[in-house]
Amino acid sequence: MPTNYTIERVNDDGKDKAIKVDHNSGELLPGQITKVTVTYTPSLAGVKSYCLLKVSAFGGNEIEFSCRGEADGYNVELSSKTVHFGEVQAQQTTNRLLNVVNDSDLPTSFQFFTDKSNLFSISMTEGIVKPHASQRIIITFSPQRTGNYYERIFCLVKNHKVLYVDLLGTCYDVLTKPVPLSQRHIDTYRHKVIMGAHRKVQSVNKDMEAAAEDSLMDSGLDVDLHLEIPIDDPNQVILHKEMLHSSSA
Repeated sequence: MPTNYTIERVNDDGKDKAIKVDHNSGELLPGQITKVTVTYTPSLAGVKSYCLLKVSAFGGNEIEFSCRGEADGYNVELSSKTVHFGEVQAQQTTNRLLNVVNDSDLPTSFQFFTDKSNLFSISMTEGIVKPHASQRIIITFSPQRTGNYYERIFCLVKNHKVLYVDLLGTCYDVLTKPVPLSQRHIDTYRHKVIMGAHRKVQSVNKDMEAAAEDSLMDSGLDVDLHLEIPIDDPNQVILHKEMLHSSSA
């Protein structure tokens, strides 16, 4: 004789909806076999999902089965984490290349967050990268007066962690030639801020004032680089906060 059955989650709070079944109940005829389709649709890369399901027949028979899944996301990187323009004469322009590399099987979109009024400009702030391909970005540095210049720009990629690249450059003229800024100065300064050595983060994403420049340059001289926090792979929460702060400033 036919029997009815139900499919339900066991000890589930309903928050993770990545794993679903195509139906929750049905009827089985004698000798009949039916198929239950389980679908896994993750929304965040790197998140693991688990679900325990129980099939119950009205006759009292029960069987449990588990489903697991982990979202890989896209494999996207920037070709470099630092773009150094070197020493550029005042009121001159120089360019550097940066590639957005998509090593995934699907196309993905990207968007750079940057200040359009800054001395660093980007040829393409958003676009789509085809699978196993790259998109070339031209970055231009156009300083008007002497000094050291620095900006960290962020790149958002769909279903991916926040990417960033540090832009550095030094401007000189016939009368003034500042000591060039290096990535070591930036890394050490950021580490001091994270570890609380500075009372507050100084705004150095635009034209550097003298105090900010001195603070950055001095950072490379008086800090022991036995770092407790890896500065080459910062926490994603910190990157999100910095990106939002920069875009609202």
